[in-house]
Amino acid sequence: MQQQVITNSESEREYISGLVSVVIPTYNQVNFVKETFDSVLAQDYPNLQIIITDDGSTDGTVEIIQAYAGQYPNKVIAVLSENNTGIPANLNRGLRKVKGEYIAWLGGDDLMLPRKISMQVELLQRRQDAVGCCHDAEVFQSQDGRVIGLFSELNNGKRALREGGVELWFAQNYFMLPSTMMIRADAAPGHGFDERLRYLNDWLFDVEVFRKGKCVPINQVLCKYRRHENNVTGSSDARSIACEETAVALSIIENRYPELYPLIKKQRVLTYLGSAIRALIDKDLQGVRNHLKIAIRNGAMVRGTLVFIAITLYGKYIVKQLLLPQYQRSKIFVKLSRFLKSL
Repeated sequence: MQQQVITNSESEREYISGLVSVVIPTYNQVNFVKETFDSVLAQDYPNLQIIITDDGSTDGTVEIIQAYAGQYPNKVIAVLSENNTGIPANLNRGLRKVKGEYIAWLGGDDLMLPRKISMQVELLQRRQDAVGCCHDAEVFQSQDGRVIGLFSELNNGKRALREGGVELWFAQNYFMLPSTMMIRADAAPGHGFDERLRYLNDWLFDVEVFRKGKCVPINQVLCKYRRHENNVTGSSDARSIACEETAVALSIIENRYPELYPLIKKQRVLTYLGSAIRALIDKDLQGVRNHLKIAIRNGAMVRGTLVFIAITLYGKYIVKQLLLPQYQRSKIFVKLSRFLKSL
């Protein structure tokens, strides 16, 4: 029986109907990657292509990957780099190997629950208006296995995910975990992940995907998100360039998709406010004032003024909270932050 194929009009690539390509980027995750691998192999959906793309690991991760590729030669593809080239380049190497109609992302330290893939495929087959699907995740502490809570509650304040289009990626106080996402391969931008962005490349990629259709949620826990000291999103480097990368990403989006300007404008104001907070952490008071002035000139009169008052009165407390992982911040601080962003 001949396999049905689906074509991506942007890249003219063809994908095999019903096949799910699971892309797992890794870098120095020797303590986690075996458990991650096994969670994918335990899926009740058999039609899988597992692409594990390593970014120059030096800790033994590569040897584990090679062992799995040798044991499952018809299912596992190892994409190995001798050098560390960065997250987006590593993702692009994996993306180029995709053959499936669907792409599921999974961090090299995260875990799938057994019905994840089958439930997402069923939903996307039923919802032809959707180009992607996500679900909730259990967040746990790697050192002792302690469950911290649900990703939705810890990051969004509500135990639920929303259905919507590209506007969700500009929504304030709303986040989705990349390891929970499945997309249609033919919706992926032909140029892949933008390698100019070190950390926000996945956000820009998702904006480009979900311009084309909806993201539909499954409000169930279908994976586990591991918290540990080497999480990329919590690194000091990621925090230090977050505002700068956001500004660059917004400029790229505005240039490519000017119809998204109303969403971009609101996000840009938040970037200025974020830059003011970053300047506060760096003890650059002139930088705080300059960024707040720009935010106010761009329409954030109320928010800019409230942030200025908060910094003046509670600057040390704000810095202390911002240096903590989000799930460790006080409830009062989180609620106030969400209130300011919603104005």
